Amino acid sequence: MYILKTQATFDSAHFLSGYDGKCANIHGHCWKIEVSAAGNELIKSGSKKGMLIDFSDLKRSVREIADRFDHALIIEEGSLRDNTMQNLLSDGFRIIELPFRPTAENLAKHFYSLLVSDGIPVVSVAVYETDDNCAAYECTVTENDSGDCSEKQADKEAVFPVAEKFVSINGEGVRAGELAAFIRFRGCNLNCTYCDTSWANSEDTDAQMLSADELCGWVFAMGVRNVTLTGGEPLLQKNIQTLINMLIHKGIRTEIETNGSIPLRVFAVSECRPVFTMDYKLPGSGMEDHMYVDNLLVLGKEDTVKFVSGSVEDLAKAKEIIELYRLTEKCHVYFSPVFGEIEPAQIVDFMKENNMNDVRLQLQLHKYIWNPKTKGV
Repeated sequence: MYILKTQATFDSAHFLSGYDGKCANIHGHCWKIEVSAAGNELIKSGSKKGMLIDFSDLKRSVREIADRFDHALIIEEGSLRDNTMQNLLSDGFRIIELPFRPTAENLAKHFYSLLVSDGIPVVSVAVYETDDNCAAYECTVTENDSGDCSEKQADKEAVFPVAEKFVSINGEGVRAGELAAFIRFRGCNLNCTYCDTSWANSEDTDAQMLSADELCGWVFAMGVRNVTLTGGEPLLQKNIQTLINMLIHKGIRTEIETNGSIPLRVFAVSECRPVFTMDYKLPGSGMEDHMYVDNLLVLGKEDTVKFVSGSVEDLAKAKEIIELYRLTEKCHVYFSPVFGEIEPAQIVDFMKENNMNDVRLQLQLHKYIWNPKTKGV
């Protein structure tokens, strides 16, 4: 048997909720992950001939895990009160919430599962809290046997209703003008007055049923680094976190366009955190009552709040929300006109009159380059 080993370190804090001892308090470690990959056969041809796997792939996968957990507070779901969690997140602290107590044993098994999902032939993972003490996990089942590995495979094979997928420029948001792969899912829980993709919202809309593996394969084949998951409302999709994880593991910058009605916290504290471009629906949309306002507390510096405005009254409400939640201090903030209902110049005048510093006006590029009703752009 051939064996490869590598290691990586990260500095993070945790605590063990309900533990009878000092570790019930928040404390930190310089963690070390030590990974062994093994197999009986070497690659027989090509540039990797004579290798078990490319060592750079093994090191990259382990380093990505370490980077995701570095300088974070690692907690068990439900171990902090909701208001404590919201206050920490709103103050910009990085929290990773896991569905298990963050012991070294559980982290070793979790890291093992992440490496399996990344295609690494891992046989053991050891997690060191100190130089002298570690916990290790060794899997005794293969990916085709029962256990965690097959559950991962089942998630990857779950299918999503895709109304359309295409490559174009990003028409709005922080990466406006950059190439992106778009995946539009069928179905939405809102019915905005100005919706420009209402054709995709109905459950009767024609859609391809595609697995996470198939969607990732398509994105990689397109050769672009940005992907936008949109809709409809993409976060309504069961197993959407599996697709997010797979894309981010492969180094794809993953953006979620979300309508503001779906709680974001579970996604915001995931170790595979996407970037959010979140709408706050203003009165003119007819959907403001559906806004989940706690989402405004979990947004970070890479995220965006977008206020689609069709009137001066909408702009006034947007100003109120921006100031109440101090949004310009924590994330990107954009005004965008309802196409054909308010002139961009009116928005500029409002911004000048109200000294709207750090707020940006953004026009939907794709509606100016192509016919506003054109699909697939």
